[in-house]
Parts: sequence; C-alpha cells; structure tokens
Amino acid sequence: QHLMANASSVDLAKLIDEMLDDWLRIAAEKKIDFGMQRDLSTMAGDPTLLRELIANLVDNALKYTPAGGQVTLRCERVADVVEIDVSDNGPGIPEHERERVFERFHRLPDAPATGSGLGLAIARETVGGHRGSIAIVGAADGEGTCVQVRLPAKPATASLASRSA
Repeated sequence: QHLMANASSVDLAKLIDEMLDDWLRIAAEKKIDFGMQRDLSTMAGDPTLLRELIANLVDNALKYTPAGGQVTLRCERVADVVEIDVSDNGPGIPEHERERVFERFHRLPDAPATGSGLGLAIARETVGGHRGSIAIVGAADGEGTCVQVRLPAKPATASLASRSA
C-alpha cells in the first residue's frame, strides 16, 4: 500500500500527548470528563496519518457527547497489535448505521450540521493503509459509542528483512 512507503517508527503515546491539551480544553468547555489510558505504544506507520486518525476519533467523540458526558481514549499494545479505542456515552450510533458512517459524506440524520462527513471515511482509509481494522460497537453499558481500531505494530516486510540478514 502506498501509504506505508514513508513508514517510520511512531510513538503513539507521544502523538497523543501533543494533542492532549487541546482535548482537555474542549472537554473542560463542554464539561466532559475526558479519560485516558495509554501505554508506550510504538508502531510502524505514517506519523501524520496516525495523528490525524486519533485526532479525528477523539474530536468526533468530544463533538457528539453532550455536556456532562464522558470520553475515554485507550491506546495500548497487546502482543503485535496496537489497540486504540475511543469510547463515549453520547447518543450512540444505531446498529444499522454503523457501517454506513464510514462512507464519504454519510451523516446521521440528526447529526450537528458541522463537519464534512469525511472524517470516518478518511479514518478507514488510514487504517486500511496500515493494514488494520476499524469498527464501531455499542459501548459496554448500551449507551454511547466505542470506535475500535486495531493496527499491526510491525510492518508486513519485517519478517522478510530479518530472514535475509
């Protein structure tokens, strides 16, 4: 995939920390409880695209979660997979819409008028370019949304490179 041509080692925790102040400021303005759990998660990828991916998911959650709500970002490496979950207790996305929100320009009928409707479509392209998966599931207690991203921590070519050494 051409996206991975400029892959480097990306420290996701550092990327997240660089954006944290903005998120905390927005959360404070909206009286949203913003929680974060992140491990040292390094992976091979494009830092600009990965930053955009995470920013996009957190911005969405902050945008759609009503005042007094909660948004939680979890980023950790489990074996050879980096797991990024952004969950909120906002209005949630009905099951029949969960696949369609990834289409370009698709918006939920009662969505706020701001935004291009491209965010999740771009997110899915980025995840695909990094050979990962992205899915929307209902939050554990039935309220809200959890976007789950799973990315391989190592590039596909790593095993080949080490064998020929």
